[in-house]
Order: sequence, then C-alpha cells, then structure tokens
Amino acid sequence: NEAVNGFDASKIDLSNANGTLGPLIASADGKTWTATFTPSANINDASNTIGVNMSGVRDLAGNSATG
Repeated sequence: NEAVNGFDASKIDLSNANGTLGPLIASADGKTWTATFTPSANINDASNTIGVNMSGVRDLAGNSATG
C-alpha cells in the first residue's frame, strides 16, 4: 500500500516460468507494477512459477519490503 524504491525487472525470477516478461511499468503512484507475461509456445508444464525477490526493496521511509 506504499510506493517503493529498488524494485525493477531484475527482481523477477523467470527461471521456472517457460516464457518472457515484457517491460515492467510502474503506476504513477509507484504502488502498482504491471508487465505482460508471454508463455513459450507448445509447453504445458504445471510447475511453471514466477518469483519476486524483495531483497533491497524499500518503502519511501526506508523500511524493508516483505513478501
């Protein structure tokens, strides 16, 4: 519910995702981030995951992010 510093596409782990992520776009208030995930063609894998590394992400007051 707060804007953050230190978050960018390098924080997103696609190593088990079988696809690519488009550009990461922040909302004007810095609270919501969106990107389009495009799955690889002809892959059906129930173990696909997308992870987010929150280390180094902080709110504007300097508090560490959790999640």
